[in-house]
Amino acid sequence: MIWIVLGIIALGVVTLYFLQDKIIFYPRKYVTGDRELAANYEILEYITNRDGKQRAYYRGPTQVAPEKLWVLAGGNGSLALEWEIIVKKASELNPENGFLLIEYPGYGMCAGNPSRAGIQQNVEGAIEALGEHLNRDDATLKSRSSFLGHSMGAAVVLETAADWKRGEVIALAPFTSLQDMGARMVGRPLSNLARHKWDNRAAVRTIASFPDPEILILHGDRDQVIPIEMGRELSEMKPETVTFHEISGVGHNNIVWEVRDILVTVLSK
Repeated sequence: MIWIVLGIIALGVVTLYFLQDKIIFYPRKYVTGDRELAANYEILEYITNRDGKQRAYYRGPTQVAPEKLWVLAGGNGSLALEWEIIVKKASELNPENGFLLIEYPGYGMCAGNPSRAGIQQNVEGAIEALGEHLNRDDATLKSRSSFLGHSMGAAVVLETAADWKRGEVIALAPFTSLQDMGARMVGRPLSNLARHKWDNRAAVRTIASFPDPEILILHGDRDQVIPIEMGRELSEMKPETVTFHEISGVGHNNIVWEVRDILVTVLSK
């Protein structure tokens, strides 16, 4: 009987380890109406060695490098072109800024399967493809980059900002770490099985060490997916660097819409 119980537990652990991507990622494809939005963007196609043919979207100056390049990453159930209403208004207010919308492997028109490593490759591939499109080296574009991300996308942009040594980040409803999120779902020590090691605490600490960092965290007080306490904890790590706004009456999935005016104002500066 003991061996049977241990076998069941072991099977559960193995299943959790290998099926966790089904819990973390929710890839979606575009429908006809969504695909029409792509006409408003320069389509950047590139290949990664992990997932194959990928696509990102750019709006902004094409004859010169943008004064500032905003890199946008959505949540685990979002598509890149769903940033359109914010990007459209911000680009109209400041046409000298550029906007690079990151799509994840397996999402939209992208091949492959989503993973943290694959998403990292997509971000790097997108900036390289944009450099080729604008005839600019990607180091120049990285040096002009700022970031906006929601939920899982907040982890993507915080990690990228830390990598590229850039200090301006807007994080909507960020978690402290993916392991902490796992602990909320399955408890500890099973959360230690998390394969995707997004750690926003470490990213915030790194970004805070750069010259003149500006991290803005917006988090809804009715968020039932990622508790507001996580966003607040990140802000309290470096209060001199991180600005935190609690958004009253707002949940997880509607925060982008509810703070759209704030985002447009910041993205158009």
